[in-house]
Amino acid sequence: MMPEHVQMLNDYWKQQEWKEEPILDEQQKEYTEMKLQLAIYNDLTFELTYFQGHDFQNIKGKLDKVDNRAFVFRTLAKLRLILMI
Repeated sequence: MMPEHVQMLNDYWKQQEWKEEPILDEQQKEYTEMKLQLAIYNDLTFELTYFQGHDFQNIKGKLDKVDNRAFVFRTLAKLRLILMI
């Protein structure tokens, strides 16, 4: 097989593993918002699973701030991340 064909097959198999972004209903959004507010108010360690790049990503740490555009997240390794909504 030619290298181009191998690359095309590899890309095809990667795309087959892609996950679809879930759609949250209003009740799930309210429940998530309540959990985020409790985590900020009580300075709790929080594990966040978010969808990016056709897959789910996990991050663990403390939330510094949440607004309608982004999460400001401080990880256990003291890194500061901003996740845009």
